[in-house]
Amino acid sequence: MSYAIKYRPENLDHFLGAEDLPIEEWGKSGWPEAILISGHSGTGKTTLASILARMLSDDITEENAGDLGIDDIRQLAAKGRTRSLTSEYRVIIINEAQRLTKASIDALLDPLERSPDTTWIFTTNEPSTLPPTFRRRTFHLEMPKATRENLRQLCRDVLQSEGKKVSKDTLDLVLDRADGSWGIALATLEQAVLGNVDSV
Repeated sequence: MSYAIKYRPENLDHFLGAEDLPIEEWGKSGWPEAILISGHSGTGKTTLASILARMLSDDITEENAGDLGIDDIRQLAAKGRTRSLTSEYRVIIINEAQRLTKASIDALLDPLERSPDTTWIFTTNEPSTLPPTFRRRTFHLEMPKATRENLRQLCRDVLQSEGKKVSKDTLDLVLDRADGSWGIALATLEQAVLGNVDSV
């Protein structure tokens, strides 16, 4: 199992930056009907989407926008309007939302505001490509790049857990390559541990 999968946070207790999320506020005032999670590659967008979804429901549908045609979107919209038979809420996750077509976005505008028993979660690394009419209907969570020190600590924790070591220079190269990305840091660290220094 790759490091990126093995050490992927399963809950907010292990998700760095969770303290900045308005979860407690949502618990009091109610969760948004639609959440947009944006950020650079490897900053935890899909991980956070999955964690939030599991906090809300056992009835979770997850799709990649690039795989969805307009008929698929209409089916999801219809599904979002119905109550779940197995959970109080239903969650629909659409990743890479920047790949939604204009027709698909238009088909989602009404359901985003009229699906009281469904929470929609979208992830994207290009939020500016989504029209304002869409963004206004979502609560926007922007994922920052990880700090170098946070990535360093993550790598040290993983190395300790794996019983492995790399040199300080190699670790610095891992952090340079990661450029604030958790996912790239873990993937590059794994290559370094395997001795594939050229890959680093």
